[in-house]
Amino acid sequence: MQNSNITLSIVSHGHGGMVEKLLHDIKNNDAICKIILTKNIIGENIEHPPEIAPIVVTIENTQPKGFSENHNFAFKEYCDSDFFCVLNPDIRITDNPFPSLLSCMSSGKCAIAGPMVRDAEGEIQDSARYFPGPFTLALKAIGYDLTRFPLPSSSADIVYPDWVAGMFMLIKSSWFKQNLFDENFFLYYEDIDLCLRCWKSGNVLAFVQEVSVVHDARRDSHKKLKFFLLHLRSIVYFLYKNYFRFPKKHRLIGGNG
Repeated sequence: MQNSNITLSIVSHGHGGMVEKLLHDIKNNDAICKIILTKNIIGENIEHPPEIAPIVVTIENTQPKGFSENHNFAFKEYCDSDFFCVLNPDIRITDNPFPSLLSCMSSGKCAIAGPMVRDAEGEIQDSARYFPGPFTLALKAIGYDLTRFPLPSSSADIVYPDWVAGMFMLIKSSWFKQNLFDENFFLYYEDIDLCLRCWKSGNVLAFVQEVSVVHDARRDSHKKLKFFLLHLRSIVYFLYKNYFRFPKKHRLIGGNG
């Protein structure tokens, strides 16, 4: 099951240099059968290694689209593999995470899995969290973050947070076909919403600590008013859509998480 069974979806918003490094990281990865590269900015030039040329599909948007719409289109039009992986352009892969992720997803009802995410200095990033609510979001705004998911000391443990970040998300295609990203989210919170629907559908979401990838976080919502407003809009929509209707995870994972 671990041979050539994953379709990658990468969307570039002028991240050509980063994408080229990422493609170099994965050029010899046997788990990948197709790479769908969406250029969300007209005229962007991205070179890819000749080794992967036969499996690269390039989509060139005539106008920018949101995270959800881009990845949904890539999946619906081009994915015919058992697994679909959403991957940010600013991810670097130093060690192959896919065998461990696929092994985790081979048993039970695991529909989504994510690896540990670290920054360039090796520090763990907050890519596994509890679902946010009005109270926890208000506390986070004043410096008290209660949404962080506690990770056990043993890196061998697989844990079950409420959600994993969409910067790297491996999804079972048979499940995703019926549960695409909600395109009402243009940017931000579409990953949280998808993870919530994973639990609601009676499936499990796993965070595999023993493997990790590197993320060069930009935090645009902290720096630019446009992205801050998009972030705020997504929060409001998420709470309106889902509040008071969070799933009962313990019923699916035997009381863990």
